[in-house]
Amino acid sequence: MPKKKITIKQIAELSGTAPSTVSRVLSGKECKIPVPKATRDKILSICNELDYHPSIHASRFFAKKSKVIGFVACHDNFKRTEDLSKLLFSLCRCLFAKGYRCLPLYYDSTFVESHEYINIFKRNEIDGLFIWGARPEHSFHKELFAEEFPFVFLTNKIDEYPAVYTEQFQPVYRLTKACIDNGAKRICGIGSQHGFSFSQRHAGFAEALKTAPNVKSKHIELETEDFVEELTSRLSEITEFKPDAVVCANDLMAITVERHLQSLGLRIPEDVMICGGDNFTLSNYSNVSITTFDSMSEEIAEKAADMMVEHLTNKAPLTTIKIQPQIIWRDSLKAITK
Repeated sequence: MPKKKITIKQIAELSGTAPSTVSRVLSGKECKIPVPKATRDKILSICNELDYHPSIHASRFFAKKSKVIGFVACHDNFKRTEDLSKLLFSLCRCLFAKGYRCLPLYYDSTFVESHEYINIFKRNEIDGLFIWGARPEHSFHKELFAEEFPFVFLTNKIDEYPAVYTEQFQPVYRLTKACIDNGAKRICGIGSQHGFSFSQRHAGFAEALKTAPNVKSKHIELETEDFVEELTSRLSEITEFKPDAVVCANDLMAITVERHLQSLGLRIPEDVMICGGDNFTLSNYSNVSITTFDSMSEEIAEKAADMMVEHLTNKAPLTTIKIQPQIIWRDSLKAITK
């Protein structure tokens, strides 16, 4: 049975002092009003008896706040990060309006797994952290949670940790259903095995196909993270299947497919309907504008900034917020109005 965690409040009660006094002692820093030696010794003795080790967040609780929130991206491939730039810009804007600054940290998984971020927290350089692109196999967030350091996942969800993310299942379900309702009989889905978002999008695609058992389908799962390059090498699989609709996990895949099919003389959407996801700028300026759904980066940033600042200023809990995306109907796939 796991040992119950001791808190600063409990140490204060046992020592007959205030939590702020315990925090000052454990911080090891000189204060304007020094703690008497007898009181300090008593607090340290109780901590030793209970084998108490202060968390990073607890030792910083009464320290001066930096008014800076860190941002780390757990990703090594940034060839397709328009959504990241939108999100980061929106976060900086929202935090600035609330009197905080956003500090982008080193952008790769090597930094994340190096534990250097722990030193940044200990030096009081940031008060909290936003994490983009994390995956269940990463372990650093477990250390953050154990240290009671405030963090929020952005755009994806891992277990029950705090997160602000976009619903991924429903938009792909609706887009696939639109293909079916528009008369598609052979639907090809293109996705990736990497990450929470892609798994949810594939689930939406698969669920929609269950409503149309007579529709033939093929799913191409891209194995590498440089999916545009891999998709380009596997376009013949789409051609051989001869689809009349292609549901892509994001817009870069959709644009790649559109260009390929048009090079074969096929018309979009008359011969093949296409849809994507994330509402990248290019999707509205491709040869035929791509029907897609918005990743809602600005709303994610606003909700995340609000939640983090409320937590830091008013001790409001960090929770999970799921945002409903907006489908953008364009020329490559028309909405069915009933």
